[in-house]
Amino acid sequence: MLNAPRTIPYEFRVVAFDGLVWLYDNSSRTYICDQVPKILLEPLYSLEPDHDDGAMYGVNSDYFCARDIEKLPYVAVPVRNAEDYAADVSERDAWDTAREEANSNCLI
Repeated sequence: MLNAPRTIPYEFRVVAFDGLVWLYDNSSRTYICDQVPKILLEPLYSLEPDHDDGAMYGVNSDYFCARDIEKLPYVAVPVRNAEDYAADVSERDAWDTAREEANSNCLI
C-alpha cells in the first residue's frame, strides 16, 4: 500500500561499487515510474587511498537497479541495538545510525 507505515525492520548493508563504498537499506525497494525495483545508495567514502575528503564532493545518493546491486558482495552493517533499526524508527534516524556505524567501522 502506498505510504503505509513501515512493518519490517531496516536492513542496512554496504557495498563497493564504482570506486566508492555505498550504504543502502536492503529492506527497501522503490519503483520509479516503472516495474523495475530500485535501491537508494548513499556514498560513504572512496576506496582510493590517495583521495582526501574532497574526493566525495559532487557524489550524491542515487537509485540503482536492485538486480545489479544484489549481485555485489556486501557487508551487513552491525546492529548494536536492534531497536535502532526497528520498523517504528523514523527513516532519518535509522539512516543516521547506520551511516555512523558504517563510517566508524570502515566495513570495506
